[in-house]
Amino acid sequence: MERRRADLGRPAGLGRADGAPRTAQPPGVGRLGAGAAAVSVAAVRAQRHAVFGARAAPPAAGGRGGALLALAAGPARAGQRRARSPAGAALVFGLVLWLWHAPQAYAWGLTSVAGYWLMQASLLRTAWWFWRAVLRSDQPWGGAVLALFATVAHMGLLGALIVFAGQLLYPVHVAGTLAWGAAPLADQQLGGLLMWVPAIVPFMAAALWRLAQGLRRAEAAA
Repeated sequence: MERRRADLGRPAGLGRADGAPRTAQPPGVGRLGAGAAAVSVAAVRAQRHAVFGARAAPPAAGGRGGALLALAAGPARAGQRRARSPAGAALVFGLVLWLWHAPQAYAWGLTSVAGYWLMQASLLRTAWWFWRAVLRSDQPWGGAVLALFATVAHMGLLGALIVFAGQLLYPVHVAGTLAWGAAPLADQQLGGLLMWVPAIVPFMAAALWRLAQGLRRAEAAA
């Protein structure tokens, strides 16, 4: 009871009386459950997007992603047909990724239950489409390599823009960042850096793998 009274007497976001930090979350995020607790820090958020785009999607493309795919219930079949080619899948994935990193859309995705789940579902679904298209053996390897390198380029550009913005693009993270004792702008820059460098490594590795695979096949056919 004494600890509870001490906690109630402290300003919000400054931590509990026992010294443990209290993460301030955007409005509505508290209703999303424990899995959404990390949305209050931009760097952690960028890492979650990297996991969705680069680590969760390749297993799904390999046929082991039924449970993940169920979270992103399928859109119209017309959209699926357009995204079957590597170029189409890369375009759709890139548009969705950039859309959700526009400041207004990003804020809505973290302050609304509907927006949050729409963000997760669309990112996961389009990432699954992308990896399915570029890793399919019946797709021309040249198109897959170009789609992968194009994705590396635009993800790197997005990360660089976030790093060098020089101003806060996502103020929705300010309360949570301050609660952890970090500077909001530095947190945003770290999030952009994670997207700029580590997040593109799987895409680059896949591009080099498909390139080597294609060159081997070309030599064998010569």
